Amino acid sequence: MDDLIIGNAGNNFLNGGIGNDTLRGQGGADTLIGGSGNDFLDSDTLGTVDTIGDLLDGGSGNDTLRGEAGNDTLIGGSGNDSLDGDDSSFNFGNDSLDGGSGNDTLNGGAGNDTLNGGSGIDNTNGGSGNDTVIDDDFVNFDVHNGGLGIDTIDYSNVTFGSGAVTINLATATTSVFGGNTETILNFENVEGSQGSETIIGSSGANLLNGNGGDDTIDGGAGNDTINGGAGDDSLDGGSGDDTLRGQGGADTLIGGSGNDFLDSDTLGSVDTIGDLLDGGAGDDTLQGEAGNDTLLGGIGNDSLTGDDSTVNFGNDFLDGGAGNDTLNGGFGN
Repeated sequence: MDDLIIGNAGNNFLNGGIGNDTLRGQGGADTLIGGSGNDFLDSDTLGTVDTIGDLLDGGSGNDTLRGEAGNDTLIGGSGNDSLDGDDSSFNFGNDSLDGGSGNDTLNGGAGNDTLNGGSGIDNTNGGSGNDTVIDDDFVNFDVHNGGLGIDTIDYSNVTFGSGAVTINLATATTSVFGGNTETILNFENVEGSQGSETIIGSSGANLLNGNGGDDTIDGGAGNDTINGGAGDDSLDGGSGDDTLRGQGGADTLIGGSGNDFLDSDTLGSVDTIGDLLDGGAGDDTLQGEAGNDTLLGGIGNDSLTGDDSTVNFGNDFLDGGAGNDTLNGGFGN
């Protein structure tokens, strides 16, 4: 049976069960369960200003979920679902959208939203605000659009990678060699997978995290922050005043042009593997941390420190290059 269920100003629990149902929560912190069938779930009446967060779960079937105002959680479930975090009249709320299985369409609207299309060929749009779009695999032809704001494409849930994956903000694509290509429009930041990949930044300021695996990361132009994560990583800041941190593994950090900060490991860590840090042109600061590190200042007035103040050991090689440089070897030979 196809049901029409409308809540009231209280905290309602509405369950459509079997059939193609319409559920409207209206006021309060509501929970709407579509059940089986092609359901329409609306957290509030269109145009109202109920800023209390609601939970909408479409269940099985091709469902339409609309969050309206408030910080809402929308779960598509199985089927080809359409999820909208906000309505067209009062577009605000930091929403969480999960498409589940199927070919889903997710629109975050205004606010700092988190969108996960799940499995299937998905189309996501963060809208305005600083949004995070989560992609759980590299195997589908998804289309992701961060929209306005400082947005992040997040592949950190992906557990495989052989270096054949390229995440390129400059060309707005994520490609697998010999395989699929995804579209990633209007993103400033990248969370890499737990495997090995190549990450390329855009002409603006980017935050690029390699996470697991042996990653190659190129910031390009702009003042970028690049973190290698675990593995033997190669980081290149490109032009701009960049911050590079190798973190775990035997890493290579190239500052490029600009006044850069290069740190072989996270402060206070005990990564005893030697790293190579090359500041390039500009007045750079290089910090070797633990391990037997090689620090090259390059052109400019550089500051080179072989070890940090917390884990002070390692037999380091420091070369200031051209310019008026300051070199501090720390402990070790």
